[in-house]
Amino acid sequence: MFKSFMIKMIWASAFLAIFSLKFVDVSIGKLQNEYPLEAGWKAVGLPLQAVETETWLQFNKQWMSVYELKQLISSLQNKLGIITHSKPTYGEQDGMTYASLEGKTNDNTSVIITIQSMITDNSSETQLGVNTNHDGGVANLIGYVSGMKNRIMAIGKEPHFKVLLFGEYKGKLAQNVIKEFSSRVFNKIKAELVDSSYEAGNSTQKGFSKLIPDQVTYDSKQMNIEIGTRYDRERNITQIVLASPNLSDGT
Repeated sequence: MFKSFMIKMIWASAFLAIFSLKFVDVSIGKLQNEYPLEAGWKAVGLPLQAVETETWLQFNKQWMSVYELKQLISSLQNKLGIITHSKPTYGEQDGMTYASLEGKTNDNTSVIITIQSMITDNSSETQLGVNTNHDGGVANLIGYVSGMKNRIMAIGKEPHFKVLLFGEYKGKLAQNVIKEFSSRVFNKIKAELVDSSYEAGNSTQKGFSKLIPDQVTYDSKQMNIEIGTRYDRERNITQIVLASPNLSDGT
């Protein structure tokens, strides 16, 4: 460990300079027809490795039998254009039925559908989740995301829909480096910082941008953009995630 404060500062500045050569800088300007999350990712400056979406919604306020779930799965498979190489799975236990389907769409997006229907003495409901993953970049991300969201919105009312962009950096990122590229991301999409935290190579930066229509509440504040970093010591890799409106439902 360096004992001199000045040496630490010189080391941090040198690391930031080297990092800036690897992470491409971008100018701050109008987004025009560009998807805000995509514009933010360009400010990160790393290759986009994966695009994921996560959705859950209350399909109805009824209990559905396994037979009804089979019909629903078939309908969803057609609506989302899912091609499967294995049969859906179904099950039933006390007060609950469930079903799941895995497959891919024509654009090579992996899709997992899960359904759970429950009944109690006081209430009943059926919940549905759709998770998608597309490895690599997407040529028209704004069209890809809007198309996916529109198809899912046709399934049920008020879906909780989130988008996540993933990339990796070889090594561990210093706190000042994380702050630097996070600031570039927030500036690019005109977002205000809502909350931030750093701990042992991991970090989260929550913000709010008027360019993004969806939002959630965090600590009595509105947020719709989040940057997360997670350091994997075994692989010596830092995973960077840019998500909207948030990373996890626990936030």
